[in-house]
Amino acid sequence: MSLVIRPACEDDLPGLRALHIANWQTTYAPCFKAGALDAPLTAMMSQKWVPDVLDKAEVAVAEWDGALAGFALWYPHHEEGPYLDNLHTGAGMRGKGVGRHLMRAICADLRRRGLSSLSLVVLEENKATRTVYRHWGGVEGPVFDDPLLGETVPARRMFWPDLDVLEACLAGDATRSRGGS
Repeated sequence: MSLVIRPACEDDLPGLRALHIANWQTTYAPCFKAGALDAPLTAMMSQKWVPDVLDKAEVAVAEWDGALAGFALWYPHHEEGPYLDNLHTGAGMRGKGVGRHLMRAICADLRRRGLSSLSLVVLEENKATRTVYRHWGGVEGPVFDDPLLGETVPARRMFWPDLDVLEACLAGDATRSRGGS
């Protein structure tokens, strides 16, 4: 079995859109009113996953044995500093290190650009992901109201003021997954 992280191309967009929708429908169902994760979500993702996203943001694809396993979309030069807009792994790929490898690719890209921090926004209800980000050294900000899909949902900004901390935590995960200490 092999994992490959590579830049996304236009041919990847339909698969990225489908994975993004599937993850939202599974993960965020408790956060939204009935129906919000149907047509409104599909419309939002159809606007997001268009070819010009590849010009405006960095997008990496994770492939496991040639099949889509996950993706990351980030803005190195966002107005508030380097910003991770999305990090998703397919349901069957969780716990296999796909997210960790995508995060390492983001760190490498930011380092090449001379950048040393990262932030993202995660919904308050997404406790499993928040736990992973804290395990990776992320610092949670206060809860705020995030307008999404015509609703307001509680969310938090996560910060890594120093990529050294994130990279050390990611390396520690790799050691543990190989049976090291």
